[in-house]
Amino acid sequence: MAISTPKAPLTLRNLSEQVAVACQLMEGPQGVIQVLLALVNGEKVPTKDLARKSRLPLPVVAAIKNELQKRGVLRVDGPATLSDMGRSLMQRSWGGSRFQETLCPVCKGRGHRWPPGFPELLNKLTNYCRNRPRVDVRLDQSQAEPETSLLRASYMVARGGVLGKRVLLLGDDDLISLSLLLWVRESVGPDALKEFSVVVVDVDERYLEFIQEMCSRENLTVQTVHHDLRTPLPRNLGSFDTFATDPPYTVAGCRLFVSRALERMTKDGTGMGFLCFGQSRSDLLAEVQKSLCGMGLVVQEMIPMFNRYLGCSVLANSSALFHLSVSTDAAPLIRDVYEGSLYTRDSKGKAKKYHCMKCKGEYEVGPGHPIQTIEALKEHGCSSCGGRKFKAYG
Repeated sequence: MAISTPKAPLTLRNLSEQVAVACQLMEGPQGVIQVLLALVNGEKVPTKDLARKSRLPLPVVAAIKNELQKRGVLRVDGPATLSDMGRSLMQRSWGGSRFQETLCPVCKGRGHRWPPGFPELLNKLTNYCRNRPRVDVRLDQSQAEPETSLLRASYMVARGGVLGKRVLLLGDDDLISLSLLLWVRESVGPDALKEFSVVVVDVDERYLEFIQEMCSRENLTVQTVHHDLRTPLPRNLGSFDTFATDPPYTVAGCRLFVSRALERMTKDGTGMGFLCFGQSRSDLLAEVQKSLCGMGLVVQEMIPMFNRYLGCSVLANSSALFHLSVSTDAAPLIRDVYEGSLYTRDSKGKAKKYHCMKCKGEYEVGPGHPIQTIEALKEHGCSSCGGRKFKAYG
């Protein structure tokens, strides 16, 4: 007579290992645990918010959620929430409802909060942001939420990177230039605008024109320069005390943008930088930080999920903010014309197939095709029926 082996009780360890294998998670079992911890207080959390809470890409969280539902750990209806089995498991493994989220409820872990008394300023920037140019995904553009733009500006001011400084912004689809000028005028006073200057360098002329138009409307002064950072910055820009950039989220993109900034930074050891970078795999972030150290930059502070975006769902609509100091021996890694891959799409390099959800008309979108982005396809519309909703397939 065969003797059956008792089924091992479900534990957080073996559950996370099973789901990590089923989803082929690069993050391993820890990715599953991060999702479960985001639900441990018994809340109902939409998938988008769950991605932010767990600091994982939205598609990864969706896959984990699906596997946890299959195993009865999450309820299958509505936003993600623990089932009775899931609550019992977390009670045994993590203290369940006794566990309280330890992030500051005011700043949500940013370490820098939006100060009370400035709702009009946020409303003004929000209205401006509604009219900014459409993102160009070929340039890895992803627009920050208006609150993020102002928070980043106020953080830069608070860390001593703005007043009395020449500030260089490399790329500005987040409208940090406008936020800096508005923030200083409202929080410090109009006279403080004389104490610093802002130069924006961008390859996208649409944003440069928009920034100039908005600053003119507000009677603010900003210098804009149309330039492709694949070539060194013009020497006539002079030197800067502070730089800020939200580059393409590739190691090459980070190295290039920061290298260009260092070409024009002062060499007295007082300079600082503010870098945004997506919270990606640990090996990618390790390469980024090695590059920063190799260029003579010191990470003074790194705040995960400081920046929130209207797009960038593959990175949980968020990125980290690095506060950097520039040492006296800081030097760029890239000095000459750069001809290598730069944007995230460069590493993929192949077209995607879409069909119109109205008439099922088929389209190929990407390099080598008349329409190169899904955003352009939506704007153009289906040539057969005029529909503007499309779904990837194949």
